[in-house]
Amino acid sequence: LFWLVFGPMCILPTKIIYFFSDIIFILNYYVLRYRKKVVLKNLYESFPEKSSEEIKSIARKFYRHLTDVFLEYIILMRISFKNMRKRMQYKNVELINEQYRKGKDVMLVMGHLGNWEWPGSFASYTPYGLCSVYKELHNPYFDRFFKKLRARFGLQLFEMKDTFRLTYARRQKNIPTALALIADQTPQWQEMKY
Repeated sequence: LFWLVFGPMCILPTKIIYFFSDIIFILNYYVLRYRKKVVLKNLYESFPEKSSEEIKSIARKFYRHLTDVFLEYIILMRISFKNMRKRMQYKNVELINEQYRKGKDVMLVMGHLGNWEWPGSFASYTPYGLCSVYKELHNPYFDRFFKKLRARFGLQLFEMKDTFRLTYARRQKNIPTALALIADQTPQWQEMKY
């Protein structure tokens, strides 16, 4: 069903995909109202000093952004390496690569801002073999789909529960690791089993 609906969009130019994003935003925000009560409640609680109009403006921007991010998965399915390099540019890459030459591990930390899938392309800028923590999805089809999509430019995925073991194994083999984390969420504590 996913491919039936979104597969044909893969061949469309990026500008047309963003045009569809604008249409889907209108449907989602004004008609379907996907989780709109929850979003507005969270915004009112987070920004009690803001007026109702300001909150609604933030909500509209959020939904527009959410729709763009969703449809950017379609772009990611077919974007070329060359075009990804035009869209995603990184500063001070040499600082990270210098750590690789010294045999050191690095940690790259980002938040849920923008499309957090596209920075996986950073793997093509560094000899590290960029690794990222991944939480397995319940739906096996979407799990395979997202793993494949995220690995397109060389990103290696570590299942969340295996991260310590895999990074430790790399260290034991003297393989420097660059570990990318989306780290703006509260971690859940679990006892480690060895």
